[in-house]
Amino acid sequence: VNQTGWVQTMPAAPGTYSQAIASGQELENINFGNKYDPDASWSKVWEALGIGMNDEVFAYANDGNIIYAGGDFTTADGVPANYIAKWDGTSWTPLGTGLNGKVRAIAVMGSDVYVGGMFTMAGGISANRIAKWNGTSWSALGNGVNGSVLALKFLGNDLYVGGSFSNASGTPTKCLAKWDGTSWSSPGGGVDNWGDYITVLALAVMGNDLYVGGRYYTLSGLSLGFTEKWNGTSWSEQNTFIGSVDALAVNGSDLYVGGWFDYRIRKWNGTTWTTPGGGTNNHIHALAVIGADLYAGGAFTTAGGVSAYRIAKWNGTAWSALGNGVSNWSGSHGHVESLLAVGNVLYAGGGFDIAGTVNAYYTAKYLCSETVNDNVFVLGNIFHDLNVNGVFDEHEPIMPNWTVNLSGAVIGTSHTNSDGNFYFNNLKPGVYTVAVKFPTGWTGSGSLNGSFTFDAAPGQTITVFQLAVKPVDCADELKEWSALGRGTGAQVSAILQMGNDIYAGGSFTDVGNHIAKWDGVAWAPLGSGINGDVNALAIVGTDLFAGGSFTTAGGV
Repeated sequence: VNQTGWVQTMPAAPGTYSQAIASGQELENINFGNKYDPDASWSKVWEALGIGMNDEVFAYANDGNIIYAGGDFTTADGVPANYIAKWDGTSWTPLGTGLNGKVRAIAVMGSDVYVGGMFTMAGGISANRIAKWNGTSWSALGNGVNGSVLALKFLGNDLYVGGSFSNASGTPTKCLAKWDGTSWSSPGGGVDNWGDYITVLALAVMGNDLYVGGRYYTLSGLSLGFTEKWNGTSWSEQNTFIGSVDALAVNGSDLYVGGWFDYRIRKWNGTTWTTPGGGTNNHIHALAVIGADLYAGGAFTTAGGVSAYRIAKWNGTAWSALGNGVSNWSGSHGHVESLLAVGNVLYAGGGFDIAGTVNAYYTAKYLCSETVNDNVFVLGNIFHDLNVNGVFDEHEPIMPNWTVNLSGAVIGTSHTNSDGNFYFNNLKPGVYTVAVKFPTGWTGSGSLNGSFTFDAAPGQTITVFQLAVKPVDCADELKEWSALGRGTGAQVSAILQMGNDIYAGGSFTDVGNHIAKWDGVAWAPLGSGINGDVNALAIVGTDLFAGGSFTTAGGV
């Protein structure tokens, strides 16, 4: 079972997997790949990053596709990695001998990685709570600071450092300092409006302004969260909350504030504060932005009234869950402490060992299952047993260690019930053809007397053998389907693209004898066509090859 274009891996010899079914019984969960999380948007899946860590991840940063993670761990992928490690897309590696204490913040500038936390040594040299890794060795930033570093952010070439300290390499400053690459300075004396019991927990940049979030304690012991803005010259207060501000994120001209206060999240548009979708029911520790979407991670279990375990997405209108979220084998739901957006990939770190349905120890990623720059073509027949198209029907989860992919992509799910309607849920944008064969106990002839319903366009139906097209955009969800003319009139078994044209082959004769071309406006035959069914198409250079059950092509 290894048709051209399909990749199939399994530990034993190829075989079939079947499920007994009685006449009229519903077929459920036809699954085209074992990475699909049925509770998530199908174009998104959770994946583990190797073996993971042996303790919590509190900070991420990236240099292109290289991911740096820091926290409380001392091993990564089972290899010693003292509180910081690097992920290259395949495996984790340590940064030298690492640090002698916990990491809470990471920032990257060029080829240099800056790390802040509770340590006093980096690579065996003295480095008070902040250090730099140049790809080969560690170095200190002057004498560092005299307390914990909890946030790092670049504004231009200047590195702003937030935390719980009063001195940066001999320069007095309250919980915020600036490193210009050579020396330390205090921006306006630091965050000095809130008394002595203050901690900076989050930093964000919008334009030329630095936003600072954190908490302080009143003399009566009340914890208050705050946000302030530093414009390079002076401070201005943005807001205070009863609780703590732990996370900041910028999306366009909007500032999002997350933490432990009423509703746990607020948005500042420069004029007014609003609460996105009613917020969450518990602490938000981390925020990240991908496109127009805001992602939040923390200790919550609902967002806007929607079940969302420790991580959720706000699209500007509503909250939604990311699959099953994160949890622990113990049955608790874990927590998310850090988020990082790299392109369309979201990295999550914290205290968990399951992400979605995947074992992922303290670190995981949530991503588009395929990245392409053109249309996605999905072919296959819905059968009761595994067939040469690699499609099989079985209750989730699929047989352990089986993966059936089309060009490396997980395809999707479907089911049919006794009324003959097929419902395709969570389909990814692309070009789709569907053919139907009834298993034992089912009857049918010719075209299916039903419809194909797609949940991406509620209420819309596309009749059997029609084609629909939508350019792929992994950052967006499928908004609508459009038919390709009046369709082909009968089954399409093969489809591919050459330039701007789409070629289809099958058993149809309405738009061409078993083979036709769609130019974006209309279908056209390829000469006099072929005298039998076309089951496969391929392109070599500028030539189109067709295979199937025929004896002549174009009269030849």
